[in-house]
Amino acid sequence: ARIPVLPNRKPASNFARLIRLDPLSTIVTIAIDVLSASVATGLAIWWVSTSHDSAVPWWMIALFVPTVIGMLGARRVYRRRLNRKFLDEIGPIEATVALASMFLLTVMTLTHVSGHTEETVLRVWICAAVLMPTGRLIRAAIQRSLRRHPHLMSPTLIVGNGRIATRIVERLKSMPELGLDPVGLIDAEAPWAGPDGGNAPSLPNLGTPETIEQAIVQTGAE
Repeated sequence: ARIPVLPNRKPASNFARLIRLDPLSTIVTIAIDVLSASVATGLAIWWVSTSHDSAVPWWMIALFVPTVIGMLGARRVYRRRLNRKFLDEIGPIEATVALASMFLLTVMTLTHVSGHTEETVLRVWICAAVLMPTGRLIRAAIQRSLRRHPHLMSPTLIVGNGRIATRIVERLKSMPELGLDPVGLIDAEAPWAGPDGGNAPSLPNLGTPETIEQAIVQTGAE
């Protein structure tokens, strides 16, 4: 039998599907960090040039960008999480910016780079510490706005059809920032109607765990 699907549910575009999944989702996040780190580096170079004639070679300062991105990757900051909040990202980003700045200063000191190395690295640190969280904040605001409209939502199957499943469905619908859009239930038993018959989840029963692959194919659940 054909699996019932909720009516009036618009399928997501291919671009929306790709951009919320890896690797494109992670690529977008890395691109934002590279852009903000590059702008911070350029701003620091300009800042130093306005106050000193003998500045540190720009190619040496440019090492900050791959260094901070590599450290963020090593700390697994780019791993996808269910509930990624902006406040949770500030700490790892600021700590990584500080470590990358100290690493850059160490390299400059050991290689005897001419110029005002301490002041240059300090200004790179300040600019990156402000601009990199700002880039993440803009990304989080745009993503939250798109999900509330709703866009960038991942079709989601709920395993179970009892009281807990009902609570999960209600929670996901009230928190679109999680990016999960419940589309149906999977359970081996008959749908639960609640003590008064009116508290059942407002989602179709799409079969049993044995037919979950068919439900995934027909609903596009992720």
